[in-house]
Amino acid sequence: MRSRLRPLLQPFVTTLLIVSTTLGCEYEYRDDPVASTRPDQPPPPTQEEIKVQEQRKLAAASGDRPTLKTGKDVSGAMAIPANAKKLNLPQLAENGQLSVASNVPGLGDLHNAYDEVETTLTKSDGINPFRFTLDFTTARTVKAVRVLSTYSDYAWAIQSDSGQRFVVDMVIEGEWSTVAFPEGLKTKQLVVEVLRKMRDNYVHVNEIEVFE
Repeated sequence: MRSRLRPLLQPFVTTLLIVSTTLGCEYEYRDDPVASTRPDQPPPPTQEEIKVQEQRKLAAASGDRPTLKTGKDVSGAMAIPANAKKLNLPQLAENGQLSVASNVPGLGDLHNAYDEVETTLTKSDGINPFRFTLDFTTARTVKAVRVLSTYSDYAWAIQSDSGQRFVVDMVIEGEWSTVAFPEGLKTKQLVVEVLRKMRDNYVHVNEIEVFE
């Protein structure tokens, strides 16, 4: 009986072996790792970088927006006095008659805020307000200061070395704002603070101009 069944079963067994071998090969082929064509990925962020990113996200999402220190509320739409002349801040800085610092450590493009080019800008790294300190080697009689900030409505303030402080509460994004001193504000130092009022805390300052 067995001898008679063996010829009948042989083709069936052979077929099973072929099918199982084929399926096994296909399975192994599909499991082979595919070589990546993507460039090397950057290293994962450190714990400190993750913490900073989380703090910035919380600040951006928070309803408690940063504010400016109080001062004398003034209009930001004043006219520049007719007898005022714009200071060439880049030239003064190059001649050593002006130094400019900010509250953003390591910022390399600070000069973009006073390079007399509206289309360039400097941006704070999540620090709001963005503060600029302009120190002149000799006292100046300032007649007006203009500021331009973009990407958000903004507020700004200006303070002299005597402590006089003037605050503009609201300026539309992308519009110039001017505070004038018709009688002149004599000072060797000007502190200009720009506050971003919407969304995140990355303050974009396109230009700061000073007239005397």
